[in-house]
Amino acid sequence: MKGYLEYVRHNQPAIWQALQRAAAEGLVFIDSENDAISASNRLLLTYPDLHEVINMLCDQWAMQQAEAQGKAWLRNQKEP
Repeated sequence: MKGYLEYVRHNQPAIWQALQRAAAEGLVFIDSENDAISASNRLLLTYPDLHEVINMLCDQWAMQQAEAQGKAWLRNQKEP
């Protein structure tokens, strides 16, 4: 399964570039070790739309992960 950062990097390259710029400006922290993006208070004040996009991408990724895990669980239940 893809991690969150890999999902954003490959599925949303324009957003990934925006996040890279935001990280350079100190608006977000990209934590590769924990596969997470943390928003600063400054991001909320200066670019609230980017904050919303980050939240929406996280929700999309979580739904995809839940669906994949559900399908895997069902496949395992069908096997004898």
